[in-house]
Amino acid sequence: MSNLPPRERRESDRWLDYAGQVVALEGRMVKLVDVSKSGAKIASNARFGVGDVVCLELPWGKTVRGTVLSCEGGIVRIQFAFEIEEPY
Repeated sequence: MSNLPPRERRESDRWLDYAGQVVALEGRMVKLVDVSKSGAKIASNARFGVGDVVCLELPWGKTVRGTVLSCEGGIVRIQFAFEIEEPY
């Protein structure tokens, strides 16, 4: 097993203007690490299981449904059920 960090496999461009903003994930206030048209990475101490379906309220007021891909080290990775569009 390698000690290298996992390789970034997400292919969509990140909308980094929203990094660090506080958003709601299943009613819990969490910090947005990054967001793209297909998913988001969230900083949260809340525990979610892989495969959990969750709702995320984005900074521009849109609420999206997605599936938890991973939840470890205080980072939750979510894949959206449908691609979203950048708000500007």
